[in-house]
Amino acid sequence: MVDSKLPKWAEPLLQGLSYWLGYKKQLYRHYPLSEGAIIGEALHLIYGNIGEGEKLECEVMYKRLNEKINHMGNARADIVIKNSDDIPLHVIEVKRRIAPNAAIIEDFKKLASAKDKFPDCHFYLLLVAQGRRPSNYVNEDGVAIKGFIHDENYKLKVRRVCKASDTFKKIDNANYACLIEVQNI
Repeated sequence: MVDSKLPKWAEPLLQGLSYWLGYKKQLYRHYPLSEGAIIGEALHLIYGNIGEGEKLECEVMYKRLNEKINHMGNARADIVIKNSDDIPLHVIEVKRRIAPNAAIIEDFKKLASAKDKFPDCHFYLLLVAQGRRPSNYVNEDGVAIKGFIHDENYKLKVRRVCKASDTFKKIDNANYACLIEVQNI
């Protein structure tokens, strides 16, 4: 069941990305996709599903999103969706599951720091995994873990998980796309 509170671009993004990961894995079996390639495909999938008047940008400096987010130096958001008044609605960081856990946690901290200063905007981490279940966010049945993930720096909710697998028996070896939202603490 689709969460009705998710933006309309979320479901097509996650399902499309999980299938695309499998397709690319078949083409380039021994070469993992770069984060840049994943961001490029995510932009295509989001663009086809954003609302009328909304616009899509990538590599936007956080300090340009809102004057309150000026403490982050030259940090850039991977994907930003803005309304017609140029106000950010959704900020998305993208990470591959094979990235060091410290890098994923740093993105959560960065998103939480921005969320504190700009609470009306939604901040997400798009976590993708090729052929490996991201067990911190997806349970043994291949679905999003329930409840919140708490840390002293952030609170997370796995909003949606989509997967694509060559068989139903290989849940751990499927390709996953997870949308994790940073919530206010």
